[in-house]
Amino acid sequence: MKSKSILFTLACSLLIGNFSCTDKDKKTDNQAVQTAFDKQYPGVKDVEWKMKNAYYVVEFDKPGIKDAEAWYDKDGKWLLTEYEVKFDKLPQAIQTSFNESKYLGWKIDDVKIQERLDMDNLYIIEVKNEGNKNEMSLFYAETGLLIKEEPELDSQKLEPVILPEAITAFIHSNYPNAKIIDTEKVYDNIEIDLINDKQPIEMMFNKNNQWLYTQWDITFNQLPDTVVTEFKKTDYANYKIDDLKYRIQPNTIAQYLFELENDHGVEVNLSINEEGTIINK
Repeated sequence: MKSKSILFTLACSLLIGNFSCTDKDKKTDNQAVQTAFDKQYPGVKDVEWKMKNAYYVVEFDKPGIKDAEAWYDKDGKWLLTEYEVKFDKLPQAIQTSFNESKYLGWKIDDVKIQERLDMDNLYIIEVKNEGNKNEMSLFYAETGLLIKEEPELDSQKLEPVILPEAITAFIHSNYPNAKIIDTEKVYDNIEIDLINDKQPIEMMFNKNNQWLYTQWDITFNQLPDTVVTEFKKTDYANYKIDDLKYRIQPNTIAQYLFELENDHGVEVNLSINEEGTIINK
C-alpha cells in the first residue's frame, strides 16, 4: 500500500493545467460563486473547480446523475448545468419520439440534460451507428420535439448562452407563455426557437437585437382561400410542397413561404402574402 501511495503522489505532482490531486480545486477563491454553488447543490461529491474562459465551472456527482457540470459568472450567477442520466429517466414524450425515429436501431452512447438560465431544459441523446460508425447528437425539447440533429463532433462545445435583455424582453412581451428551447447565430443575426402553447415557432433578430420576423410551420389546409387560389394559378401548382411556413414581420403583410420541388428535383421558393399577392418566386 505504501508503494502505491508513493506512486499516486508522484503522479499528482506531474499533472499540469486545470487538474489537481490536492484539495485546492475543491473550493473556488470567488466567495460569491462558492456560496451560490453550495446553496444550489448542497452535499454533492467529487467536487472539482475549473476556469473556462471567464466562467467558473464546477464538476460534481450527486445521486441520480453523474458527470454534472455547473457554470457561474464572476458574480455567482448560475448560468448552466449539464449532467448525464439514463435513457429511462427522460420525459416519456422524448422516449416515445426517439423510439419512433430513424435512430431507434442506433446505439445510445450518452444521454444528457442541460438546465439553462432563462431557457427551457434541453435533452441530448448521443447515438452511434454500429455499421458505418457515424455519431450524432439529437437535441430534444421536453415535449418530445426533435429540435436539431448534428454530427457529434459539431456539438461538443458547451458554453452558456446569454441572450441580450432586449431580446428576452421582446419575447416575454409578445409570447409570455413561450419557452425558449434553442438559439443559433445565423451570420450576424440571432435565431431563437421557442414553444408557445405547444406550437414550435422561430424568431429572428439582427445584431442590434431588433426583431426581424417570426414564423412557424403550417399545413396546406390552413392557408386562406386567397393564397390557395393564387398558388393554383402558378406554374408550381403540381410541385410537391416540402415545407410551408407562415411569417410575420414588421411593417409588412404576413406571408406564406412555400418550399417546392418537382419530380425532376428542381426546387423553388415561393412567397405569397395574405392578400394573395406573389412576393417572389
